[in-house]
Amino acid sequence: MVALESYVPVLFGAALVAGAAQSMTLVTYITLRTAYSPDEFLGRIGSTARTISIGLQPIGLLIGGALIDRIG
Repeated sequence: MVALESYVPVLFGAALVAGAAQSMTLVTYITLRTAYSPDEFLGRIGSTARTISIGLQPIGLLIGGALIDRIG
């Protein structure tokens, strides 16, 4: 929807909905991860999850950029 739309209020609304949904998902994910992880592993589990999620962003951006360049 966002890629096909050029009307700014619609883009703003889509960004607002996406941000709210991502926030709720993140809070739920972190709460469940913390609740079901043994206390002695919380630091390792949290740092591993963060490294994977942040570490994969450049790879996704590279692939996305290559696809945009290739497809147009």
